[in-house]
Amino acid sequence: PYADLRGREGPLFGTVPGLVEGPGHFSVVRPDLVRDWIVLHGRRPGEPVRRVWLCPASWSADGVAIGELTDRPQ
Repeated sequence: PYADLRGREGPLFGTVPGLVEGPGHFSVVRPDLVRDWIVLHGRRPGEPVRRVWLCPASWSADGVAIGELTDRPQ
């Protein structure tokens, strides 16, 4: 079941200095029907346009574990 943890643990994504600014509007996808990925948009510092960013996600009774956030091809 869903539990909103923002008040306890903070947001899942936020600005990471030197990596991404203004990440937001994420979705969870499972393109290979095996692994989940979180897809979101954000800007590299100093760039005027947003890019698509990805990170792997896995789920357990303790919540979601999020892997490295990247805009490189996966």
